[in-house]
Amino acid sequence: LETDCPYCDIRRTHHSPQFVKTDIPKVAVKNYDPAKLAKERNEPCTMVQVLEAAAALLEVTEGELAAAAWENSLKMFSVGE
Repeated sequence: LETDCPYCDIRRTHHSPQFVKTDIPKVAVKNYDPAKLAKERNEPCTMVQVLEAAAALLEVTEGELAAAAWENSLKMFSVGE
């Protein structure tokens, strides 16, 4: 899983927003608010939205996909071996 930070956020014009459950407030860059994301800027905190969309598209639970991603990360970085 990845977010393509800092570009390529999940947008209403894409196919994936219909699967996203988590709403992350965004504001225009000129109205900066540290409690919200800047529009058209992607951040690591949007990973949950990527997980939601990918799980729906793969027809698995979010827990199953998160567990698989975690296990793949451990293997990739040789953690716990």
